[in-house]
Amino acid sequence: MAPYTLFDNPLAYFPGRARLALVEKKVPFTSKVVNLFNGDSLKPEYLRINPAGTVPSLADADSKVLFTQSREILEFADKYGDNPLGAPGADPALVKSWVDKVADWDGNLYVAGNAPSAAKLLGSLTEFKIKFAQARAKDAPDLGDIYAKKIAAMKAAGEEGKNPQAVEANRKQLVAILDDAEAQLAKTPYLAGTEYSMADVIVTPVIFRTGLTGQTKELLSPRPKVSEYYNRMKARPSFQQVFGPALSGSTAATAILPALFKAWLAGVTGRY
Repeated sequence: MAPYTLFDNPLAYFPGRARLALVEKKVPFTSKVVNLFNGDSLKPEYLRINPAGTVPSLADADSKVLFTQSREILEFADKYGDNPLGAPGADPALVKSWVDKVADWDGNLYVAGNAPSAAKLLGSLTEFKIKFAQARAKDAPDLGDIYAKKIAAMKAAGEEGKNPQAVEANRKQLVAILDDAEAQLAKTPYLAGTEYSMADVIVTPVIFRTGLTGQTKELLSPRPKVSEYYNRMKARPSFQQVFGPALSGSTAATAILPALFKAWLAGVTGRY
């Protein structure tokens, strides 16, 4: 049995960086998929693991929850073993600078604001999940405050995706990340120096996310250094292991189609 369990979802943005960090640092872990579409992440048993009802979360072999934020898991992975990833060829100050720069960029808001069909689909599921959470809150009155916060967060996220100012700010942050990467890669082969590091771990999922909106070519064509760099990142064995499932249409279909049916049935019967 692996000493760590990652509560995960292959289609979600934030778990990607945690998964990539663990794989690249060779931290032994088992991935436990939490379905974010059908309400599994809103059940009391998961909210007791992560009160935010989000993924990723990392637990140890005794089921003790260690971290519930992707940045925390990335930093934990970097400290695992004898040396940080990329030492001594990666500059620690540059690594931290990249992590600080990228950590709060919201790949979910990016998709909501730049992929209308996906946003509409996810919006319909959010309506179902809010009602599902309201029903579960009645089953677990001790988690009432947690459910109230989660429901408010889901409503706020839905509104943010429709807010042109929020979407534009998100895009400007993305462009700044890519521009900074282009400048750095003109000087070094990796984002923090001569070796692959956690700076590369946290930026790779950002570029991968642009593929979900069909904007990768548009964004990378004016940035040849980033384009060549991303080709190298995709050639790493870890890339296919971490992002391969998200590239498979069957992964999305298996997760989303049953969730849509569940949402439809709940709407017909009124039973959530």
